[in-house]
Amino acid sequence: MGLKIFTLVLCCAFTAHTFSLNKKFHKDDPIATPKLDFGPGLGDLINAVIKNLTANGPVEIIPSLGPLNLTQIIPAIIGEDQLNPLKGTLNLSSIALTGLDGAEIVNSTFNLGGLLSPIKVNFDANLPGVGLGGNYGINALLLGILPVKGQGQFAMSIDITAGGGGDLKALPSLKFSAFDYKMDLRNVDVNFEGLIGSPELSEQINKIINNFIDDLLIPSINSLEEKLHLFINTTITDLLNEIVGEITYQKLLEILNAILNPKP
Repeated sequence: MGLKIFTLVLCCAFTAHTFSLNKKFHKDDPIATPKLDFGPGLGDLINAVIKNLTANGPVEIIPSLGPLNLTQIIPAIIGEDQLNPLKGTLNLSSIALTGLDGAEIVNSTFNLGGLLSPIKVNFDANLPGVGLGGNYGINALLLGILPVKGQGQFAMSIDITAGGGGDLKALPSLKFSAFDYKMDLRNVDVNFEGLIGSPELSEQINKIINNFIDDLLIPSINSLEEKLHLFINTTITDLLNEIVGEITYQKLLEILNAILNPKP
């Protein structure tokens, strides 16, 4: 399942789950009206949908990736003036998101400002155990002298918080007129199982690679993200508008009413 498809599935599951909560309304039920913040309810629902989607374990997002030319890719990230400690090729397959069951929306706002006013949207997510996992094959040289070869499973844990928010126009259908995402990448830890050599040597190789990630790769990624923020933000905004573009204001009110008035 591709990352874009996973996002679409998440949103579709969210909408379907919402409609299943209440398929018809009673005349005495409270109605979703402007100037109400539905953020907490939406946050709870998204958390429930995420747990449901990840109930069967990791979610595969990329079937295969590679061969990746580390000799070219790493300098492109850390800068040509920095010493590239790992040269060679890397193949990845069956790449899956892991640890999503621990993901949680910790702050959410969805403020209806009226039909002619933009809807204020904001979500902050805590991703304490999120990561990537899958299969790898590597043929490389570490620090110019140490062969790094092998194949097996890899696991990558990522310490990151993320979120986003903006203005959502209601007419003629939903569309983000302004959106900005935020990301704070603090740590990445990777482990390659099955490297050729003794367990002690494999442990040292993984340790050297992780030291390089901490010292050079993460700062470089954060710096690169700052430079590419506008491009990434535009891509995310286009994807979100593709998802919400078919939803009218009336349909939005029906969805919110289903959340406001859940029926057994």
